[in-house]
Amino acid sequence: MKQLLKYIAIGAIILNFAAACTQSNPAPQGSLTITSGIDDNELIVDGMEGNSVEFRITAKMAWEVLPTEGVTFSPTSGDAATDIKITATSQQSNNSLDRVRLGDVVFRLGTTRFVGITAYQAPQIIFKEAERNISIAANKGAQTVCDFSCPTSDFDIETNGEIYATVSVTDSFKGLYRLIVTAQADNASNDTAAIGSVSFKVKGVAQKGQLEVIQQSAISFNRSRILMNGDVGSEYTIAPLSPFACTVSTTSSSFSAQCNADNTITLKTTAENSSDEERKVGKVIVSLRDYPSCSTEIDVWQHAAQCKETLLFYYLGTSLRSYFLTNLDMVERALKGQPSSKRIVTLLQTSANRAELYELYYDRFDEVTYRNFIKEIALPATYTSSMLAEVWGEMMNVAPAKEYSLIVGSHGLAWIPKESTSPSTPLSASQFVEYWQPLPQSEPVRFIGEGNARTQINTTEIAEAASILEMAFRYIIFDACYMSNIESAYDMRNAAKYILASPCEILARGLPYNTIVPIMLGNDDTQQMLDRVAKRFVDETMAAESGRISACTAVVKCDELEALATSFKQVYKSIPANFDTSNLQAYDGINAWSHPKHNFFDLMDFAKQGCTDTNAVAAFEKCFDKCVSSLYHTPSFYSAYNNDMNDILRYWGITTSLPILCDPSGL
Repeated sequence: MKQLLKYIAIGAIILNFAAACTQSNPAPQGSLTITSGIDDNELIVDGMEGNSVEFRITAKMAWEVLPTEGVTFSPTSGDAATDIKITATSQQSNNSLDRVRLGDVVFRLGTTRFVGITAYQAPQIIFKEAERNISIAANKGAQTVCDFSCPTSDFDIETNGEIYATVSVTDSFKGLYRLIVTAQADNASNDTAAIGSVSFKVKGVAQKGQLEVIQQSAISFNRSRILMNGDVGSEYTIAPLSPFACTVSTTSSSFSAQCNADNTITLKTTAENSSDEERKVGKVIVSLRDYPSCSTEIDVWQHAAQCKETLLFYYLGTSLRSYFLTNLDMVERALKGQPSSKRIVTLLQTSANRAELYELYYDRFDEVTYRNFIKEIALPATYTSSMLAEVWGEMMNVAPAKEYSLIVGSHGLAWIPKESTSPSTPLSASQFVEYWQPLPQSEPVRFIGEGNARTQINTTEIAEAASILEMAFRYIIFDACYMSNIESAYDMRNAAKYILASPCEILARGLPYNTIVPIMLGNDDTQQMLDRVAKRFVDETMAAESGRISACTAVVKCDELEALATSFKQVYKSIPANFDTSNLQAYDGINAWSHPKHNFFDLMDFAKQGCTDTNAVAAFEKCFDKCVSSLYHTPSFYSAYNNDMNDILRYWGITTSLPILCDPSGL
């Protein structure tokens, strides 16, 4: 709006001038500019007579400001100058609680009149909030406050109705005050009630208008229904919005209800919902203990005992917490209008050893997305496969389903193990410490767990956790760096049916959940759905107007990994021991001056360039095409390890660390 003001002020709207005028040339565009003191094309003068405000202009020729009703200007004219201060003074007091329109402010430069600015006069009593109604709780003695300003301390208040009001000074120098309103009676009904008003006098003059006081209803709920889990024994606690003690009853034997000492109400299911859809099971009736004639009710619904699918959003670690919270906001927005056959449960860490469980769902009745807090859980000092299984089990119990999918948001280093005295792979993480140091001022990226090895997870432990639970995820999406890696995928081949991941770093902002969640909640088959998700991630990154243009994806079909491994054994037999890896496509930004060897190489590029057996490569390509799909990528990828964009010359979307693992000279 400030920019609009400037366009208007420099002559975007120019009135016609008299044809009889002797001056031949009108003022050129840009002759007049408002530099400060006027916002949104509005000049706001003070509510008290004689008080002044200032604004500044730049004029490229002699100027004049014409008279405006209710306000005077000083100076009213002048010569061209780059910084002209004009004082606007109120000619009378505004004895109203509303601002009033005074008229247009018109400048004249030569024969041209510039308009577009309107003068308003503020009231003398200015409330901090724009609303003229204030709300107070239903019980007698409840208080509410309303902050306001007044240019003079010579004012009085008057009240009427069932309220009492006082004024205290919060800042006398700035003319800031606080109105404290107290209810003098209970509102024992389910309707809000206008119980009084506050009016003002300034210097003995009554101000037109008044401040209305609305007393809230005695009892209400912040949603139109309660949605409980579908199994027997599921509990749900609600907190009626009431300052009074309550009693409770139900209309159904499908659940029970009891009041707690803190005035909350706990519901407990006594029957299972064996259908495939949500069902209405009855009502809860809540009454005021001391005013039994006042009651309200709320519908109780029940999820299906086992929904079609539950998506588990597992946000591991705290260093990316602000990004995770943004991601959850995106998920909530994406849920609007989505069907209820699938559910979303998320774990969000609050510290190294604490986490919170939430369910996110869209209520089609309220047309609102809710983030229901379920419980807080403790995490052990050292993360293990049994800990993972326990946490995932907790999440699954929130929303039992026929199928589960897992979305992991965290940091990631593929197969590279956390520090251990007996690493499960040929290379320990400690040997990689010198490489994994982002450059100063580099952008944050995602990599599973935190920097402390105790709070990291090995890919083998992910596989073990799924084995403990005796299940395989429909798919795992890794919103974490480097996880599209053959060593990692092979570790987790029995933990999921599909894996979607990136071969390089993922920027800390993560995936575009606001647009991919509706795809994930659809009814496409898994591979088609993941292809759409992968493509959307890259397409949205390419279309971004700001930020790094870096996104790479691949989808692995896990039941094809054994065949791929068997085929690769034949390829590997024909790769010379002294094969030069320097020309391979790599997906990390390791600085050549600090270490000449990369750690993540394109698997197919390694096979094609390194293998001398063309038949073995051809057979491997066929297996690869069955196993790996959705190869979408930007022209280059960003790495925090060289704080730069790195070209992608050849792309097959899945990496291997074999060249460095089998080359001791590379360490």
